[in-house]
Amino acid sequence: MQIEGEKITSYSDLAKLLRQYARGFYEHGVRAGDRIIIARSKDDAYVFASRRSVKGEMTYHIEDGQASFCLSDNDNLASVIDHQSRFKKIFVTTGESGGFVSVSSFKGLPERALEELGEADTKKTLGAIAYTSGTTGDPKGVMLSQYSFVAAVQAIKCAHHFSAPPTGMIRDRKIRE
Repeated sequence: MQIEGEKITSYSDLAKLLRQYARGFYEHGVRAGDRIIIARSKDDAYVFASRRSVKGEMTYHIEDGQASFCLSDNDNLASVIDHQSRFKKIFVTTGESGGFVSVSSFKGLPERALEELGEADTKKTLGAIAYTSGTTGDPKGVMLSQYSFVAAVQAIKCAHHFSAPPTGMIRDRKIRE
C-alpha cells in the first residue's frame, strides 16, 4: 500500500454531507429504526481472506441481523447478491453496479434535516450490532448502545484525532493498493 496524500474535511462540510446522505437514504425508503447491514472490507486481512469464509460469515450476519437494507462495497457485493430477496434495497459504496443504488449519487442532493431520536435511555437503546470474528464458533452479535457509540467518538476526540470547532478538521488518508 502507498499513501497518496490527505483529504481534509471541515465539520461543517461533513455535516452537510451527512444531511445529503440522509436525504438519499430517505428517498430510497430507509426510515428510523430500519436495520441496515454494512458489508464492507475492514482491512487488508479481510480483503485477502478466503472468499468462502467471508461468504459464510456474510450469510450468518444477514440471517441473524434481519436487516431490511444492505450497504456493500464492490468486494463484498457477490456475497450479498445471493440474499438479495431478503432486502428492500441494496446500496453500493462506489460507482454504478448492476442496478443497485450508488450512494455516491447522494452527494449534491438537497440536504435533509437530521432528526433527534429522542430515546429515553441512550445507555440501553440499541444503536448497532457489531459481529465478532467467530474464531471459536459462529460469529456473535455485540450490541452497541447509542451511548457507547457517542462515548467512542468522544474518546477519539480526546485522543486529538479531532480538534475542537471551529478549526476542527477530520483527516482521511487516501490509500492505494
